[in-house]
Amino acid sequence: MLSVCMCLITGCSSRRNQQSCFLRKPLVVISLLVIITMCLTVAEAAPRTEHRRRHHRRQADLAIRPKDGPNKDYKTATDTIFRRIKNNIRFYRDDLKYYLGFREVRGAKGNPKWLPKINFVAIHFHSFSNLRSRFLYLMPRLYKHAQEYRLLFEALLNVNISHSDDLFNQINKRREFLKSTINRIDLLLTDMNDTMLAVNQTIPHFNQESISNLAKLNKNVSSSEQRLNDIIAFRAYGNLQNTWKLELKCWKKRPGRKLKVCVNYEEQMARRRLNMKMPVKRRVNSFRNPNDD
Repeated sequence: MLSVCMCLITGCSSRRNQQSCFLRKPLVVISLLVIITMCLTVAEAAPRTEHRRRHHRRQADLAIRPKDGPNKDYKTATDTIFRRIKNNIRFYRDDLKYYLGFREVRGAKGNPKWLPKINFVAIHFHSFSNLRSRFLYLMPRLYKHAQEYRLLFEALLNVNISHSDDLFNQINKRREFLKSTINRIDLLLTDMNDTMLAVNQTIPHFNQESISNLAKLNKNVSSSEQRLNDIIAFRAYGNLQNTWKLELKCWKKRPGRKLKVCVNYEEQMARRRLNMKMPVKRRVNSFRNPNDD
């Protein structure tokens, strides 16, 4: 009886276990809710002050002024000339293939005196500080080269051919090809005038009388001599266009990975420069005078 009363007063062990178990469940649920809430809540860290030197050197008008703003006009002008030369090369190859047929330009060799002389090594290795100085240096030289070959093709167009063995159709093809080439050179000169005026550059003055090498071109030639002169001039003009295309495309300070064609062009110009600097070896007479002993 006493044990029953004590059990009623203090509670039995089974009842105490049930009460403690009942109290643990809300604590576990509340703890899980707190953990889930902490995981889902976005933690906002305090902004950290950056002490970097480039932030202190940042210009105030950087958001207004675009990157490379002063050189942007010169880059646009250079790209315009590059696209014109690239298109001229494509049309020139098609027209040349139509005119020559199965004949090749590589058949003729020689460097006659009436051909314009161009030193691309000096042009390529000239140092430029930015796009502006590069544009101001290259455009007058490209303008001069285009004018020289325009006069050359006009001179070839007005050559008198004696005893021509070519058919009338072939003669017309030659005339059409020369006129088409001259027209495309005029398009290049027009684009150069527009781009130079857009960047406030003075258009260079070209004096036709200063070209003295064209006076050495024979105006009365035979059919074989005329064909030889044509092939030499066509090959030289094709090389001129390709070289100027690479010169405008491949620049040493241009960012990014260099193309393979630019790497090959750099190596080619380096070899030419090395050959120009090599001294001429003098012949040493191996004959020995016996009186010198």
